[in-house]
Amino acid sequence: MKLRVNKIHIDNIVWFFVINFFVFTIMIDIIGILEFRVAYLNNLQANFDFGSGLSSKLRFILKLIILLIALRYMLYQYVSYFTFLIYMFIFYWLLTGISYFFNDKPLSLFLGGINAMIIPSLFYFIGNYRRNISDKFYRRTLFILCISFCVGLVYHFASVDWYIEWKIRKFMAIRSDFTWGEARGTVGKITSGFAAFSGGYFVGYMSFIGLSIAYYFYNKKYNLINLLYVVVFVVILLLSQRRVAIVAGAGVIFIYHIYGLIKGKKQLNNLLFAYVILFCFFVLVFHNIFFELFEKIVLRLANIANGDIFAERSYSWFDLLRSQTNFLFGHGLQSGGAAAVNRGYLGINDGEFFKFIYEGGIIGLLIFLMLNILTICRGLKRIKIYAIELSIIVFFLIATLGANPFSNMPNIIIIYWFAMGRIWNKGIINKNYRIESKRNNLDYCSC
Repeated sequence: MKLRVNKIHIDNIVWFFVINFFVFTIMIDIIGILEFRVAYLNNLQANFDFGSGLSSKLRFILKLIILLIALRYMLYQYVSYFTFLIYMFIFYWLLTGISYFFNDKPLSLFLGGINAMIIPSLFYFIGNYRRNISDKFYRRTLFILCISFCVGLVYHFASVDWYIEWKIRKFMAIRSDFTWGEARGTVGKITSGFAAFSGGYFVGYMSFIGLSIAYYFYNKKYNLINLLYVVVFVVILLLSQRRVAIVAGAGVIFIYHIYGLIKGKKQLNNLLFAYVILFCFFVLVFHNIFFELFEKIVLRLANIANGDIFAERSYSWFDLLRSQTNFLFGHGLQSGGAAAVNRGYLGINDGEFFKFIYEGGIIGLLIFLMLNILTICRGLKRIKIYAIELSIIVFFLIATLGANPFSNMPNIIIIYWFAMGRIWNKGIINKNYRIESKRNNLDYCSC
């Protein structure tokens, strides 16, 4: 009699790491927080090194695993014309490293650029793999973000000593030019204080992504859990005070509710009443915090309307472009970004499009724009399927006007490349064709 043994397929193991990427990321960060708490209780927080310890090693291992997974999917990839463009994008930006022989800047900037932009771009191949057609990545990401933000919010308002100190030390590890008092003032702001691990930008960007995912699932299936996700991420989005995230989030809400009115979806339209109740609750219970937050949000949004958000950054944009000598091929990956500015070179802290022109020249910018235009056009043809992915891609393109997400946020930008891969994933199209065929057959049989 032969015993039947169920073998664990390698794809199941690989997909487990993919769908739980943000879960593992936040768990590793929790380990880092606990390491700091031990140091704080032993009065060793001043000398705490964020670059060492168990959490740093685990973070490196996770990145290595994801990198190997992406490389594995590349080997199994059918090279369509769009995948060829992705290869061209990666190869071209790697090729810009040659410029470092002539631009008198350290090669370490280029290596940092590989880590910030090239490695995250490999997530395209993970999203594009034909068998990766489930929504589990988004569902797990939504869940862990919700838990992370809510716990961080409680810690922030509770003013837990060791947590606040951890935020200050971590902020100072990134911004060495800040004093302890300046860092304390920044971390004390709600926009930076309640993030579970990466500060204000992570809260703003991921709260928008969480809102887009939550609305998609709520529109797909009306239940209490999806409703709670929507409400939580609306609140977190407003608390983040990130202008681009709030404006983009308002756009997503507007589009979904216009769609609900056209299609007559009562549950989606009833959500507006939930917003009114939530608004009244905050005004009555947290009126001091509410009006202070409301004033800050209005002032920040007014900067967009007045053009101040671009005026305050445009000087660095044009200074960098005036110094450019090679408009066709550029001056090399990461040669004009925040990392270059921190080393004393001319560069841009906010404004990725101008940075692309300086670093990759006209050719680098055109390849990037081509990828996005083709992807958006494809997504718009099947917007009901790719609502999440389209919102993510358009959001990051808007964000590049006033930030450097492709250079400074590798742990966030991977979801952009994953979304792009999903839009070009033929397995998702085939899955939806099968679902539609079954529905049509059932309708035919019922007749």
